[in-house]
Amino acid sequence: IILAALNLLTPQKANLLLLSPDNEGRCELKEKWFGTQYSVEEIDKEWSKRWSADFELNPDLHLPTENMFIDGAQQTRLYWTTMLQTGLMPSQPPHPLNNEEAGKP
Repeated sequence: IILAALNLLTPQKANLLLLSPDNEGRCELKEKWFGTQYSVEEIDKEWSKRWSADFELNPDLHLPTENMFIDGAQQTRLYWTTMLQTGLMPSQPPHPLNNEEAGKP
């Protein structure tokens, strides 16, 4: 699964996000839910060409080594399915409790 996802990371599918106060007022589009302004532009062909070429990779960017304590994906799915079916794990995410007396003498 991880290798399949990594193979999808190509320069042709890159999506860049640039956040800067210098761009305020330069975004012509607005998303419908929160009204956030944004713009869509093609990536310069020179950048795409550079990213597609062979270049030295940063050795600090790598996948972690395999964790010998985690079994295969099938075992992981089986574990979580069993937890849900036996009721040992809630089907709904936990929610914070409001305990106003907590920490009072």
